[in-house]
Amino acid sequence: MAIKEVVPGLYQISLGFVNTYLFDDEGDLTLVDTGTAGSADKILAAAGELGRPPQDIRRILVTHLHADHTGSLAELKRQTGAQVYMHPADAELVRQGVASRPCVPAPGLLKGIFVRASMRGVARVEPADTDVAIADGQELPIAGGLRTIAAAGHTAGQVMFLWPRHGGVLIAGDTASHFFGRLGYPMLFEDTAQGLRDLHDLAALDFNVAVFSHDRPILEAASGQFRAKWG
Repeated sequence: MAIKEVVPGLYQISLGFVNTYLFDDEGDLTLVDTGTAGSADKILAAAGELGRPPQDIRRILVTHLHADHTGSLAELKRQTGAQVYMHPADAELVRQGVASRPCVPAPGLLKGIFVRASMRGVARVEPADTDVAIADGQELPIAGGLRTIAAAGHTAGQVMFLWPRHGGVLIAGDTASHFFGRLGYPMLFEDTAQGLRDLHDLAALDFNVAVFSHDRPILEAASGQFRAKWG
């Protein structure tokens, strides 16, 4: 099964090395990110496992512009008719089909190897328009209220979402990684100094659960792990 419940009302859809997320708010579905190009049918099939047709996905929230997050955005928008929410700093590039920005590796040897390889990877996606521009601190009327948190270190327009239910659930995007059960830096930064500030700021927040674009979630006492590492 490609879809699994993280907490009631929030599901993780695994697409291999990247995850997308689905909020189910009393039958109204909101998708977070769209995976790489060619992922649309897998995402819709996962929603189908919940007995939900494509048109039940009313909104698509995009954390940032990279191709593993926006690769299927245009296709999913066509198939669902969903409104797309995105920070304008990245949305303008996605509108042009751009899926990369200048970046540097985060600290660590393996991250440097990954970034050098990714620079030869996908730099363009099918262009897609945004319907709703979102900003830092904005509360979205989705799933009872989602707080938007800017995290511009990874890309200039990256955002996270904080859901107050279940003791607080952080949709972290690529602000941090959680590979093999270890909390760490993302693979790359557009602005390293800002990225480190993003992590320090996260350590001041309270949330019980954190989910990531890559690898597994933290299901309890998540903010304590952030504070222990970056507080």
